[in-house]
Amino acid sequence: MWLTGEIPRRNQGGTTSDRYKLKVNGEFKRDKFVDDQAVFLKTKQGVVVLLACTHAGVVNTLDYIQQLTEEKISAVIGGMHLVKAEESRIKRVVDYLAGLELDLLVPLHCTGQRAEQLMVNRLPIVVDQAAVGDSFVF
Repeated sequence: MWLTGEIPRRNQGGTTSDRYKLKVNGEFKRDKFVDDQAVFLKTKQGVVVLLACTHAGVVNTLDYIQQLTEEKISAVIGGMHLVKAEESRIKRVVDYLAGLELDLLVPLHCTGQRAEQLMVNRLPIVVDQAAVGDSFVF
């Protein structure tokens, strides 16, 4: 099991808001969530990624994990911070996820209903709309 550490933001799509502040040297500044991280595990089926809120952007996060592991990502589970994203961004993320040829995609938390529904429509066999108490074995 590994932790990404700080995720490089090479692609657009990371999300921060002016409403989140960080106190730096006694002054409040916009929190860019540079401490956003993800957990990933290497399994026999491939890399399994556990996301929290993905403020660095799901594309940036998964690209970075692929760079670190040089292996196929098999499963992505967690929040993708698309709840307030515009439709074009949601579509780009879903297109990207479809291109990964995942075995399992579990959108949770801050992914949002619109994004989750598009994932279900585009990747019906891959997406699992999990609920509290569900478990996954790899």
